[in-house]
Amino acid sequence: MKRGGRPTVILVHEHAGVLELVEAALRDRGTRVHATLDPFEALEVVRRLKVDLLVTSREHTDLAYDLRQFQPELSALVLGDEPMSLEEIPSLPRSHHEPAAASPRNPATTTSSACRAAVVRGHKRSFPAAGLEWSQVRICSFLPSATEIICELGLMDSLVGVSEECRWPPAVVGKPVVTAARIDPSSLSSLEIDDVVRSALRDGRSLYTVDAELIDALRPDLIVTQDLCAVCAVSSGELASACPVGAEVVSLDPRTFGNVVESVRLLAEKLGVVQRGVEIAAEMLHTVERVASAVRGLPRPRLFFAEWLEPPFCAGHWLPEMIELAGGVDVLGRPGEPSYATSWETVFALEPELVVVGPCGFGAGHAAARAEGIDWPCRAVAVDGDGYYSRPAPRLADGVRQLGHLFHPDFIADPGLPAIPLGAGVGGAVTSA
Repeated sequence: MKRGGRPTVILVHEHAGVLELVEAALRDRGTRVHATLDPFEALEVVRRLKVDLLVTSREHTDLAYDLRQFQPELSALVLGDEPMSLEEIPSLPRSHHEPAAASPRNPATTTSSACRAAVVRGHKRSFPAAGLEWSQVRICSFLPSATEIICELGLMDSLVGVSEECRWPPAVVGKPVVTAARIDPSSLSSLEIDDVVRSALRDGRSLYTVDAELIDALRPDLIVTQDLCAVCAVSSGELASACPVGAEVVSLDPRTFGNVVESVRLLAEKLGVVQRGVEIAAEMLHTVERVASAVRGLPRPRLFFAEWLEPPFCAGHWLPEMIELAGGVDVLGRPGEPSYATSWETVFALEPELVVVGPCGFGAGHAAARAEGIDWPCRAVAVDGDGYYSRPAPRLADGVRQLGHLFHPDFIADPGLPAIPLGAGVGGAVTSA
């Protein structure tokens, strides 16, 4: 990593005076320095040379993420606005022949007030609040998918508040509940739920309550919600009176599978765990690509995916794309477009070869129970729509695997997700003419 015992540093700062001061101090320590006012020049340097450390200002904290596309192990150090000596930068690499300073100050544990971030390998440091380390960030998630992503990123302990619908992973159950639905769906039929929802939206009433006092007491630095669907969770517009001073609100609004993958990266970057976000996103893409490659060129069965039952709603947003990746054809849904109501007469007239029942918010067992009484003219199966289809989170990739198995069981192994056969033709593969 160090040639001849001398580390190589790329120094980027928007103020020429600071740039000159820090560059001189670095060179005095025998460090190779490439100093520039231009972030694009830094990119060119990292393309050509092996660099050990990026030193920059808060103005250019995003630069570390860009540079790591070329050198993933690049460390980053962000300087504050106050002048400092090099001894105040605790994590600066030293020449191999230069002994660590025998000082009462321990550079491994001390950070000056002017230095808000120490060296971070493989991660971009985020600053949700001045002087706050990412591991100390307090998060309220109003969105089950965001809760799932945050936990996948390894930050479950940072979650100080969740929504009542946040049930995955199971360990989040029991955390303080800051928002809940105004209706109890378990006590209503699918048609009754639809009527209540339509009435609330028509009258401009929120479907959710928000505990503003609890949120204030929890003192979150970051609140995660959405603006994609008024039925799914609290929107950012509903937080005006409930958002504590200083808290940042992030709204995740993915419409396609690619958007969902990008939302993982976005949260990872916001929370300072970029590399973990990259890994999760890559695994999602790798999983669906394996399915897509295995079924490429095979007959594509016609499918209707029911996101609701009374009335039936077709697949929306990312779901039609998942169906296509798994080797099927959605008879009504359109990629990236919202789900919409139709009728079973319309659905059956299109002659689907398979109906997948995965109503939003329900697992496979509840989906099967709510589908009782429907006279299926084709093969039908109930799945866990809440966990693997309607929630824009990493487990969507497993949903693609399950769809691939339902379409082409000889080519895609059963991922072992909940699936309950319904009605006629429950056995065998779904084939296309």
